[in-house]
Amino acid sequence: MPQGDGSLPDGSSDDRAISWGHVTAKEFEYLCKFLYSEWSRPPYELEHLIAVLRLSHMWDIKSGLDWAVYYLKERESEIRPALRLRLACKYDITDWVRPAVSALVTSPASELNKDDHQWLGWNAYELFVRVREEREKLRKTVGFIPPDIRFSIPAACTEDKHHVCIQTWVEKWTMGIGRQVCHPHPIFELPLALGLAEVKKLDLTGMTTECRLNAIELVEEAGAFFAEDRLVDEATVAFLKLPVDVDSVENIEQGLIKKGDRPAS
Repeated sequence: MPQGDGSLPDGSSDDRAISWGHVTAKEFEYLCKFLYSEWSRPPYELEHLIAVLRLSHMWDIKSGLDWAVYYLKERESEIRPALRLRLACKYDITDWVRPAVSALVTSPASELNKDDHQWLGWNAYELFVRVREEREKLRKTVGFIPPDIRFSIPAACTEDKHHVCIQTWVEKWTMGIGRQVCHPHPIFELPLALGLAEVKKLDLTGMTTECRLNAIELVEEAGAFFAEDRLVDEATVAFLKLPVDVDSVENIEQGLIKKGDRPAS
């Protein structure tokens, strides 16, 4: 228990109440509710779960940690990616890290609010802005520059036929793949990981069979549709190397506890 700087320890009398420092009365109430109240049916408030998570981590209450993480994962989609990322790093929720990074990299910067900026911190925010720009360049390149089949002429394809194959390939790629990959609305844009399957569904009427097979083989060899996943992987590694301001994170978590924000005593 915390000790005062006087002759009597904290908690020895009403006049020497235990001081919990940065723990609020509401957080402590949530923890006591978890420890001593009868089981109640979920879902639980996010503030309740985060409070139990924080205090269980602070005081090494394993059952509280396990309980909070389990039910937070059930409500993962309700937690903004920036907060999910910070909670994941501080409380070792490892399977949250990459999906949160991916969400931050693929969502428009305009969707980040003031809380997101606080949760991320300047270094992480700058990282994700830079990666977003790289992603946009990547998607434009993939969307409007198909693999070049000009110099891959199958034996069964004459020069005249191959000219038609090239024209068909570029047109079908631009209209079928480019418009999906570069769609201005994130909800409708094509995830690059699904790109190869979409290429195989293109109506390539006008190309010879050999040129069609050759073009798809070039797409597979180029691996451009997997570049976005590699970009997210690199961003995840870079983020994990950034320093985390733990005190700042704790202050933000406490800000989520809407009521009873006086210190517990």
